[in-house]
Amino acid sequence: MKQILFALVLVFSFSWVSASDGKRKEISTVEDVKEMRESQIERLTKRLSQEGLDEKKRIRIEKRIAMLQSKPLPSQEQIDWRKEHWRADRNRSDRIRFKGEGPRRERLSRELFPKPKQG
Repeated sequence: MKQILFALVLVFSFSWVSASDGKRKEISTVEDVKEMRESQIERLTKRLSQEGLDEKKRIRIEKRIAMLQSKPLPSQEQIDWRKEHWRADRNRSDRIRFKGEGPRRERLSRELFPKPKQG
């Protein structure tokens, strides 16, 4: 009985996820990045206007909004590189050096990442 219930839950959850458009939109142009940032700023501004936020959360949200507004937009070349090399970007933990004991992960070389164009 538990197996049948579990199977039904899986089937309905997969159909629900496939029916929704998904929360994340695939970014393929600079305009997509602009839209994503604008929606994030809008969502954070709504959250900032809510009552009952403590001071730490308010400061954190304000810093996030300021960062999103001041961060430069990527070039189309950088977006294309990220789409082409999605595994390198997805596995950011491979580039992070962790404190403490244990094996160190090998860092990716700087040559693998595109350099932003000057000018």
